[in-house]
Amino acid sequence: MLATLCNRRVYSERTLMGASGPAVIQALSGRDQLDATDAAAVKVLMGGEARSRLGPDEMLAADQLQAFRSVALELATTSMTPDLSIADRHHRLALRLDARAGAPASNEAIDRLQQLAPPGYRCVARGDVVRAESAHVPGAPTFVGVLSGGAIGASASWTLADELLEIHRAGNATPIILVLDAIGQAATRHDEALLLSEYITHFALTAAWVAHQGHRVLLWIPGEAAGAVYVAFAAPAESVAALPSAHLRILPHAAVTQIVGDAPVHNSDAQTWIDTGVVDALLDQRLAAYATTLDSK
Repeated sequence: MLATLCNRRVYSERTLMGASGPAVIQALSGRDQLDATDAAAVKVLMGGEARSRLGPDEMLAADQLQAFRSVALELATTSMTPDLSIADRHHRLALRLDARAGAPASNEAIDRLQQLAPPGYRCVARGDVVRAESAHVPGAPTFVGVLSGGAIGASASWTLADELLEIHRAGNATPIILVLDAIGQAATRHDEALLLSEYITHFALTAAWVAHQGHRVLLWIPGEAAGAVYVAFAAPAESVAALPSAHLRILPHAAVTQIVGDAPVHNSDAQTWIDTGVVDALLDQRLAAYATTLDSK
């Protein structure tokens, strides 16, 4: 994720770069998608040569110290690559996505958002990405996020950024409440081929940009949050609040299982989140209906 925040990236022939490791992708998507023991297949998916073909800001150097020194000298003595605007980055990443029609609206995602939004809010969805706005109160906070309980891939990350830009284009500095209930980033061959990390950080950069433009940005976590997705949602938010019944993890549960097997995993509690700064506050218990409703389905 740090690499995708940089203006330029220089890869070696032996670089491997991805949001999820090969073994996690195999465990979650199947060996037919990626055999983690097949070094050649892993290299084709996330190796330096593959990554260097993704765009004009990617460079490939031979796997030698002198080659990297030469690239560093070249970059230091040439004019700095101008920063892409958020709009330019957004357009570039849209072109990399496939041309298939967007996912249909998720009625379940809308139902989940209605559990969180105040009465009188109109809720809509683009696939798993949900948004709610007040129908009657100008300047009321807008809710936007993912409440599917599933994984967030490149398309959903781009759509999240698109929703934020649309909110900003509406012309007033509406407060934005990001909402997150997702197990983490998608561990699929398709998403990794697109360089999922870049889409996740693009969403985070867009959220930070709208905050810089005057929108207050806060994060509510009523359910699951883990890994890179938690970082992307939390980093631009001025405060993070969660239901006591939420599940916050460093890695998605399936990834933890892949790494530690059947070893018991200690779950942190709400007080630990507060003490360590993972969250700033707990959501009002009146919102506990969100978890209760999901448990009953």
